Amino acid sequence: MDIDNDDLRKSRAKNVTGDSTTALTQQRSSVYGAFAGNAEIAQRMKDLMRSTRQWSTVAPDLREGLDLIALKISRILTGEDPEYLDSWDDIAGYARCVADRIRQEEKKS
Repeated sequence: MDIDNDDLRKSRAKNVTGDSTTALTQQRSSVYGAFAGNAEIAQRMKDLMRSTRQWSTVAPDLREGLDLIALKISRILTGEDPEYLDSWDDIAGYARCVADRIRQEEKKS
């Protein structure tokens, strides 16, 4: 059976809109708290980090690691369960990615 590309695109679009998106956002909201509150805390932390004298000298991957860690911290603070292990594991994972990259650079020196 041949599926034309247009049908395939419509099928994929249907999977990421409507009911499935609503269910996903409701599930995430129940774990991480309201998006607006989460965004407010994350943006305040990111603004604070960007206001430091060192920010402009920090490599892009390190800045991204810090941004992602800030996002996870905001989710911990706005979510229903501050002991939600996945958030803590994610923070450790982002920090590990940065540390691994720094170690690779040090080996080259």
